[in-house]
Amino acid sequence: MSYQEIVRKVLREYDLKRQVVESKARDLKIKLYEKYPALAELDKEIASIGASMSISIIKNPEKADEIKKESYEKMKAISIKRDQILKEIGISNEQLEPDYECPICKDTGFIDSEKCKCFTQRIIDEVYQLSSLKENIKHCTFENFDFTLFSDEPYMTDKGPKPSPLENMKVIYKRCKEFVENFDTATRGLFFVGKTGLGKTYLSYCIANELMARGKTVIYQTAFTLFDIMHESRFDSEKSRSEILANILECDLLIIDDLGTEFSKKIAKTELFNILNTRLIHKRKTVISTNHSLSEINEMYEDRVISRMSESFDFYNFYGNDVRFILRQREPSKKASE
Repeated sequence: MSYQEIVRKVLREYDLKRQVVESKARDLKIKLYEKYPALAELDKEIASIGASMSISIIKNPEKADEIKKESYEKMKAISIKRDQILKEIGISNEQLEPDYECPICKDTGFIDSEKCKCFTQRIIDEVYQLSSLKENIKHCTFENFDFTLFSDEPYMTDKGPKPSPLENMKVIYKRCKEFVENFDTATRGLFFVGKTGLGKTYLSYCIANELMARGKTVIYQTAFTLFDIMHESRFDSEKSRSEILANILECDLLIIDDLGTEFSKKIAKTELFNILNTRLIHKRKTVISTNHSLSEINEMYEDRVISRMSESFDFYNFYGNDVRFILRQREPSKKASE
């Protein structure tokens, strides 16, 4: 599906869900008007005053402020009577209004002529196929993070002992929470380094989950798929490609998982620098994770890419035992207790 087809599909979705909630609100009003005619009359009066105000302002623009003040006073007096009736009925003003999924744009997808963030995120979900991901990560929260999966024994290396995986994870966990809490003022991204099964992806999910809940636009994608999408966009229209690039460069948070898997794609080397450089210039936050060591990353990418990484990221090393193995070991005992 082309980018433009995706946009049209999402616009139809927005139109449909807006029609549904507005129709539901209209039906409720009709039922109330039939049962409480006085309420219908008061609403007609308010609408009539609003219409008269608009006509009067057009005819006498120099008296606009005076006309508005007088009209609003009349509406206020009628609204007091209206609120009293609603109170007796046991229903609030809010219940009579359409229950829009996004109260900011009222499910239109736009605020004036600008795209609402909810609309941008919905397009992102489609382009980067994030809908299933969002369903999968909804239980990945900081509150659900299980510290018992990490050993409290010192971690031995060739160069001597390190703090235990548990101590290390507590430091990383705290930094991730701070990153979310101070997201609007944060100046540096997060770079997670370590083998698979050590918590990098889970913490990335937690960050994505929390920020999307706060209305931030988030793209979460593996490096391989991200650059594959960018490559495919070259065969779409120029406008579509520019939109796809804009999403990557302008989303509030970009999460690139499995950095290094895209390395076989020649275009990725140039694109990665452009992404990091542009997001750094415009102070957009990025989270990157990789299964490669820092020395391997230094060998894989050219100096200008490494320089941008050093300038804009705080690096965190994940180590310890594969938590997936620990979870599999726990599974039999969990089933036995059920």
